[in-house]
Amino acid sequence: MTTPQLRLITEVSAVLPGMPSRGRPPNIGVVYATNAGELGSYPDWRPMTFREQLRTRYRRRYDVDMSHHRRRAYMMSTPLPARGDFYRFIADVEVGFRVHDPEEIVRRNLANPLQQVVYAHLTDEFRKITRKYDIEDSELAESEIVSRFDGDDVLPDGITVFYVAPRLLPDKEATRYLQDRKDAERRVHLTRDEHKVELLAAQQRGELHRMNREFERDMADLEFQRMDGRVLDAYEIVRHHLARHPDDTPGALDLIIKHRKAWMEHQEKYNKRTAELFNSMVHNNLVQAADMEKLLPEMLQHLLLVPAPVPVESDLGDEWKEPPVLPKDAPEVVDVQPVYLVLDESVEAEALLPCLNNELPQMLARIAGNPAAAGIRLAVLGFARHLTPHLSLDIASTTREMPALAVGGEAAYAVLFGSLARRIDEDMDKVPPGQDLKDPLVYVLCASSAEDNWTADRHRLTDPEARTRVPEIVAFGVGGATRDLVRAIATEPGNAYFVSADEDPIIAVRHFCDFTVRDLLDRVREPGARKAVAPPEGFTPAGVEAT
Repeated sequence: MTTPQLRLITEVSAVLPGMPSRGRPPNIGVVYATNAGELGSYPDWRPMTFREQLRTRYRRRYDVDMSHHRRRAYMMSTPLPARGDFYRFIADVEVGFRVHDPEEIVRRNLANPLQQVVYAHLTDEFRKITRKYDIEDSELAESEIVSRFDGDDVLPDGITVFYVAPRLLPDKEATRYLQDRKDAERRVHLTRDEHKVELLAAQQRGELHRMNREFERDMADLEFQRMDGRVLDAYEIVRHHLARHPDDTPGALDLIIKHRKAWMEHQEKYNKRTAELFNSMVHNNLVQAADMEKLLPEMLQHLLLVPAPVPVESDLGDEWKEPPVLPKDAPEVVDVQPVYLVLDESVEAEALLPCLNNELPQMLARIAGNPAAAGIRLAVLGFARHLTPHLSLDIASTTREMPALAVGGEAAYAVLFGSLARRIDEDMDKVPPGQDLKDPLVYVLCASSAEDNWTADRHRLTDPEARTRVPEIVAFGVGGATRDLVRAIATEPGNAYFVSADEDPIIAVRHFCDFTVRDLLDRVREPGARKAVAPPEGFTPAGVEAT
């Protein structure tokens, strides 16, 4: 620590008896000394008067600076130890001091009192405090130093320290240590955050995997239900495979050829064993000539190689796309049931659209593969800001490509019912004459609240006095759709179903799709008065007041 010297004794002069005494500035204290070195002074450190100087024994006068001094020092040469003496603080200190005893200043005759007294005293006191604190706790050490010098600190050297403002900084080694530690803390926090992200990603992957497995199990259960009661021979299994994978016709043909080849090899071995057994019986006289007439037809029946081959080229050839909707000998359809599947594509239904996009092709396949669906004409519509036709009204068939549902803005129920009325009228006009056209059946899945005035449009759609064909509406509510909304949309109290907000809407959508297929097929199998229908799993009748 290097500081410019501060001289507190500003002037030394001789005392001449009989001569006038010099005055002094207000910040100067006067001290006198005899030839023997004895010191003395007058009250308030004033100089002698003329009369006092005539009789004085003092021969020297010392003018001492008693003003307030402020200095700032960077104590590089005297680093302060931290706890454990491993690291050091460097003190950047501002100090204020003054002389309170000029005699002591003259007696000690310090060449550099700032360095020898003030900074030496501060270093000793600082060291006692900094040893209590770790190198990271510089602020706590600074606070204790400020508290230690809160009042005047009177030193025996004639100097009073009245102000101390320290700032403790770590030395180079401590700075390097603190930087390494801070970097390590940052790496720990970063690693922890990255771990959280990876953990969340793993949880999401696990949840998606669980949902996919659950979806696969549901599809497998549905497949088992559809296969229940069917004869699963080799050709039926191939037909089922082609229904699910219509682009794998060459593979299906290869399976049939391999199956027929294996069957023929098995039949050839069986025939050979049968012929050998018959020859052995003849050679051993176990069969009499009279018995041959009865045994020969049965033996020939066992020796038939294969039955007539299945007409592969007609049903399973390269041109095959899917099983026909109706048998070839089915009569012409005369009862037509228009069906409209209306699905919410609003912003509130965004989370449900991936599930619906997965379920719709399965629904279409289930309907198309059922013989009872011959008279069904199916249309798939989406509603949000506008009514969007995804599949126009036509025969339910797996060859119809189902476009993906997508978010279309906020739900506008008035637009839905107004556009649906016009579409139904246009579709009914296109039905060929000579067919028994039934009233349309509309399944509506709502997942959003109604913010517009839609009741008048819905009334015009279902008004029997204004329309020739009055649709029957079956309404389902999930997500943001309320019980009152679903009840008001349905044409009958028994046609309104609602899922409470605490139910999983994804699972509810799957149950909706399954119920819609079963309900539609039940209606076309048994037209006329309907029996009481159990609501879809997870749904409750919305037409009944909640209790």
